[in-house]
Amino acid sequence: MAPRSFFAKPTRDAGPHMPQGVEYRTGAWLSVLRTYLAMSLGGHFAWEVVQLPLYTIFWTETPTRIAYAVLHCTVGDVLITLSTLIVSLVAIGSGRWPGDRKTYARVAGLSVALGVSYTAYSEWLNTSVRHAWSYAAAMPVVPPFGIGLSPLLQWLVIPVAAFVVTARICRISCDEWPEAPETTDTRVRASWKGTARD
Repeated sequence: MAPRSFFAKPTRDAGPHMPQGVEYRTGAWLSVLRTYLAMSLGGHFAWEVVQLPLYTIFWTETPTRIAYAVLHCTVGDVLITLSTLIVSLVAIGSGRWPGDRKTYARVAGLSVALGVSYTAYSEWLNTSVRHAWSYAAAMPVVPPFGIGLSPLLQWLVIPVAAFVVTARICRISCDEWPEAPETTDTRVRASWKGTARD
């Protein structure tokens, strides 16, 4: 059996023919999801506060209005985080997520790409078309659409950091799944093959 990890607590009977001591782990995805969302929430909230001087609202609105804007944007960030992760899992995920390192990395990569793409579109729409908010003179912009650099970096740095830290906390590795039992009993191996890859 492979070394135990964060996900090693047995939570499901692997079948009537499974030898004692062989564990099948379920619920790992929920622990990873909670950790990733918690890390994202903290990161986005901090970033929203720090980048405030780059928006005109910081210089023109009351503290109450500014606080509301930070809360509103942070909630939106979390919803985008959850949405991009779900879309990525549906598009390219597998039953071995999050335990398989390659699948975890692919899902993370697509989630980051979706987040950056949506942010670029949203910033352009709200600053150039709807004029829902505007940048201060200190905000560096990315041509040709004049999109603020800070929000783009936010959706590169925060998700990547959250995925990396989540992987370290939850000890994502290719060895998360136990090896098949050493036996010639075809019923045991068939039962293992059918359950360990659910």
